Amino acid sequence: MNDKTKLANYLVERMTDVPESLRPKTVARALENLDTLFSGLRSLNLNGMEDLIKAIGESDFALANSVKHHAYTSGTLEHTIGVYEKMTKENTMGGSIFSSSELILVSLLHDICMASHPDWDISPDLHGVKSGDIIRRYTPEVGDLYPEAMFAIEHHGSKFHNEKMVLEHPLLSLLLQCDRMDADECPVGQYI
Repeated sequence: MNDKTKLANYLVERMTDVPESLRPKTVARALENLDTLFSGLRSLNLNGMEDLIKAIGESDFALANSVKHHAYTSGTLEHTIGVYEKMTKENTMGGSIFSSSELILVSLLHDICMASHPDWDISPDLHGVKSGDIIRRYTPEVGDLYPEAMFAIEHHGSKFHNEKMVLEHPLLSLLLQCDRMDADECPVGQYI
């Protein structure tokens, strides 16, 4: 049995809140989203990224959900990919201001702390800061290589930004815009 088959079986076993008739589709979508997540992260070529990817695989990120939006099994992963797609589209329409690496880092890891992992401290109120802490733990060089991306991740929580900050940090502004757009498009109580 290969790793993908093991992961699919793991997801099916834990998707007890998903109607049985929808589980195959939900598992297939989660696996597709994980492939997008992992290939995007690998493209960054950061020291320690494989360790972070392994930790994400060991966490429940593929199953995690939010209490505010995407509040269904695998909702956080679906939201992550939605933010990535929106940021990429908005960046292209705006003249490609940001590098693809910045977009990948910000969009794919902004909510990483929403997953449960034995080594991660989860706090929804500080989730931007906690996501930054997790990223730095595995890829210490990320702050030097992508300071604006890390700033955007760490300050996207509602308690950590203000209008002046958003105007001074366009990557934070784009993340907030795309995060909100994706959250607003989410049908309540729906499965993928």
